[in-house]
Parts: sequence; structure tokens; C-alpha cells
Amino acid sequence: MKILNRFMKWYWGDNDTEKEPPREGLKRALFLFINFPGKMMLLNLIFIISCIPIFTVPAAVSGMQRYLIRMFRDGYGFSVSDYFKEFRQSLFRRIPAFIPATGIVFYGYYLMSLSGNFSDGVIEAWVFGTGFAVLTVGSLLFTWLGVLSAMFDIRNSSLLKNALILLITEWKTNGKLFAFYSMYFFLMGSFFPYSMFVFAAFGFSFPALVSCAFINSSVQRRILTPFEEKEVQI
Repeated sequence: MKILNRFMKWYWGDNDTEKEPPREGLKRALFLFINFPGKMMLLNLIFIISCIPIFTVPAAVSGMQRYLIRMFRDGYGFSVSDYFKEFRQSLFRRIPAFIPATGIVFYGYYLMSLSGNFSDGVIEAWVFGTGFAVLTVGSLLFTWLGVLSAMFDIRNSSLLKNALILLITEWKTNGKLFAFYSMYFFLMGSFFPYSMFVFAAFGFSFPALVSCAFINSSVQRRILTPFEEKEVQI
């Protein structure tokens, strides 16, 4: 019985000592990950299952980001129902918004794979580098779309426009995302195949939580705070 109680406390993130949690940034993401590992693992499993039909990936990304942005911003009141509610709403609705980012990612991957066909080392390097840059831009756009789609119930055109604007203007946030994901995939690749166990448990939920941590501050500064100030003036 004691083992079961300890497991449930671990799952729900109960703490014996009270302390002020970090309010933003990577420190808050790590704090939430350490305190809610059971929920992060469950979310990762649900996300993987939801992505199996392939065409449901945009909806699954929106659902996961909806769950995680509530976790990050509120720290309480989030549940799996948030995931499935967003998943159902975005199942077919959000596919058009993610098509451009998906196309950019695949084109970048195509250029990287195409680079091996050139005998000239300089041309090969240029084609590979261009493909990597294109793939990076597409991946960052996909990440922005995922978080914004979970935070705002807006049309696909507005969602894509805001994601593109933030992608261009928030270069510091993009740098943080790029640095984190580069280190993350480097570590996963370095310890492969043992890292597959970690990837299966937290491989999607943890990076997505970090993305929320980095993007939330930009959205708060660029969109939410100006809107709130405008509402107060009115």
C-alpha cells in the first residue's frame, strides 16, 4: 500500500516541502518536468498513439501544446481532457495551417538527401547546408504554429501570419529553440539505441514543454501584454 501511495504522489506531483516555483523560462519547464513526470510520460504515450494515422499529426501537436501551455502558464487545472478537446477541434481544421511548414521541412530534407549525388565536395556542402537551413526554418515554423494554435482560437490564415511574424522578429527565441533541439538530438543520437527508452517515455512531451517555455515569453510580450494594456485603456 505504501508503494502505491508513493507512486500516486509521484504521478500527481505531490511535494512534502513548499517552495516558490520558477515563474518562467527553462527553469520552470524543468521544475514542471521533475514534479509531473508521470503526466509527462502519459502525455508522450497519448501523443505517439494519436500520430499513428499520420494526417492527425497537426491535431496531436495542437493537443499536446494545449496541455503543456496550460501546465506551464497555470501549473494546475490541466488534464488529459484538454488534450482531447484540442485534438478534436483541430483534427481537420488545423491541417491547412501546417501544410506550408511541413512542405518546407520535406523540401529541406530532400535537398540534404540530394547533396550526396554531387561528386564535387563544394557543391555537396552547399546543397547540404542549404537543405539543413531550410529544414531548420520549417521546423521552427512548425513549432511556432503548434504553440500558437494551442493558445489562440483564430483562423488558419491569422495563425500562419502571426507564426511567420514571430518567426522573423523573435530571433533570440529561435536561437534558444535551435540550440536546445541541436543539443537534444545530439544527446539522443550519441546514446542510441539506449536513448530510445528515454525517447519513448519523454521524447516528445519534454521538448514540447521547453518550446512552450521559450515561446510563451515572446507571445506574452508581443501579443498578450499589448492586448491587455489596450483593454485597460478602453
